Amino acid sequence: MRPYTVVQALHAMLANPDDKTRTVLLYGNRSVKDILCKELLDAWAAEHPERFKVVYMIGSRWRLGLADIASRVSQRTLNPRLLR
Repeated sequence: MRPYTVVQALHAMLANPDDKTRTVLLYGNRSVKDILCKELLDAWAAEHPERFKVVYMIGSRWRLGLADIASRVSQRTLNPRLLR
């Protein structure tokens, strides 16, 4: 998905207090300066800690498949309540 499409979907979800969806965004970039909407994503994560988490993956080594990346990240950094 394109970053702005993700932001639009997250905005709709988080703006709706009746929506109880829990989301973890794995966001990969080559450098921190390349992260689009970082301030907004960080604000949403702070405002909705039980519903939204963003994990930034910075670097140029993207040889692992998405399932491998998700597994490694979830084992190290995610709150188990977000994965239920």
